[in-house]
Amino acid sequence: MVQHEKCAYCETLNPTSHDVVEHFRPKNGWRHQRGDALQSPEYFWLAYEWENLLFACDRCNDGGHKQNVFPLRNPTARATANAPDTRHEQPLLLNPYGGEDPEQHIEWNRDVPRSRNGSEMGRASIETFGLAEDSLLLRQRRKHLERTEMMIALAEAAPVGPARGAMRQVFLEYIGPTGPWSAMMRANLEARILAL
Repeated sequence: MVQHEKCAYCETLNPTSHDVVEHFRPKNGWRHQRGDALQSPEYFWLAYEWENLLFACDRCNDGGHKQNVFPLRNPTARATANAPDTRHEQPLLLNPYGGEDPEQHIEWNRDVPRSRNGSEMGRASIETFGLAEDSLLLRQRRKHLERTEMMIALAEAAPVGPARGAMRQVFLEYIGPTGPWSAMMRANLEARILAL
């Protein structure tokens, strides 16, 4: 799977969902920001386009986070059914298929994300996906980071040899594309892992 069985937005591994297919550009209408009225025309012509389909957990897709929020840098450039070319849109939400590197827009203060260098895309994505305010997500990420830090400390104290090398390989998976919350893990632990 392209997303390595992780939610496209929060990076939770094996999200507790029912195989939710998320439409990056909403098929049932859009809101520029939370609280706005649902607007038309919706992006119905993209409902089955592969580039518009993502796997997302229930929290990010429906649980009060993204829902139909789809802000653009210039709202007047929004595509319509009569002018369906989305190349002129500049979405403010990070899309794993969109070519933007999320780590250029989001940085980590331990387990809490924040906009890197005032990135508008980083801020909009963090707010829309609830990345800094969802208490369950925050607890899960913090627990994963703290447990991994304890295991790395044990590996650092172990003598150099095959066992330490095997532990290093496991930790490399944590910061690789298949690891849960791998962006957070890289930001906090990559240097220590590479030094093992």
